[in-house]
Amino acid sequence: MLLATIFDTDFGMVKGEKYYYKKCKFRNGKRAFVDFWAFDLETNSLKKKRVFCPANITGKARELWGKQTSDYINGLLEKGLHFPKQQSEEPAPELVISQRLPEVTIVEAIEKALPIKLAELRGASKDSYDSTVNKFKRYLASKGLEKAKVKTFDYSNVIEYRAHLINDLGNVNRTANNNIINLGALFEIIKTLKFIDVDPFEKVKGLPEQDTEIHEVFTKEHQTILEDWMIQNDPILYLFTRFQYHAFIRPKEIKALQVKDINLERRTIVVSSGIAKNKKNGIVPINQTLYQDYLSILATYQNKALPNNLIFGKLLTLFVKEPLSENYAYNRHCRALEACHLTEYEYTLYSWKHTGACRAIEAGVNVRKLQGLLRHSSLEETDRYLRSLGISLQNEKLNETW
Repeated sequence: MLLATIFDTDFGMVKGEKYYYKKCKFRNGKRAFVDFWAFDLETNSLKKKRVFCPANITGKARELWGKQTSDYINGLLEKGLHFPKQQSEEPAPELVISQRLPEVTIVEAIEKALPIKLAELRGASKDSYDSTVNKFKRYLASKGLEKAKVKTFDYSNVIEYRAHLINDLGNVNRTANNNIINLGALFEIIKTLKFIDVDPFEKVKGLPEQDTEIHEVFTKEHQTILEDWMIQNDPILYLFTRFQYHAFIRPKEIKALQVKDINLERRTIVVSSGIAKNKKNGIVPINQTLYQDYLSILATYQNKALPNNLIFGKLLTLFVKEPLSENYAYNRHCRALEACHLTEYEYTLYSWKHTGACRAIEAGVNVRKLQGLLRHSSLEETDRYLRSLGISLQNEKLNETW
């Protein structure tokens, strides 16, 4: 921003000479602004000036603007910024405020924009942005672009990155689109912060997506790696995933299950309408593997397994009353994926339910029985779900003869 753009009075700066001043004060009200006091040679006293925040900067971005503007003006005041006399014989004022905020790298710009965006979000949306940014940083590092200036990242770079998502990482179009949308939102903030003039994501069109969303299923190799790690390092998380894998209970339903919902004699789990996704009461059978896993844990915590206690409570603690926070299990599972070096794939906590359904089909469970286990209202719903896992009922082997 040029001096005349910010101030309605010219300032002077004389090299090697300093003047009395008062530092900036930022106010973030209905209209955000920075006040500061520079020495006025005409009156031999301090003169107050106010710099208003541009109207297109809103929300958390205002705080960042206030800090950066204050830091920059304070630096100028320290160097001698002042109001000159009307008929001053001093040299013409130098350009004291640059055209834009200091140049930053792509990584620095992303790191400045991310907390601003996260402040608008909650739950899984935050995790989505964290995942997008981590994936993008790894790409920049692989291309030696960690120190590249953000203003050099253009439309062609965006297209190259999207090709990397699809060709190198094997992302489906929907996943690639979501990554580009998230990065585009961050670059929109970066533009608002004046680090770039043009948003390189602005004109990017989304790729065509399939009608049926593809859910990621663990390969057998990756399943074994992750299961072995959880058994050794996080057995409670392992048990949490068993309720998905063997009983097809969703994470939000699992975190609401109480001890009394499990009947070990009948080997059933009651998923009440109050916690079920379909708002219907459901009874889920416990298979032999889950039965043994639960019994082994129950033997250790027998005294705490009171009927009204949650099976999985706060901080993924067994048999307590305090509820598990919304994303705690998800985040803990992300750390397990990192420990097993599986973050390059599209695996999530939900992948255990999808993987369980695939393994059930492979084990010979017929589709109608699987419909009941999944608590689907129709075979058509089960068919759509299986197609999202890459399984088609039309491709089922026909063993019967007539």
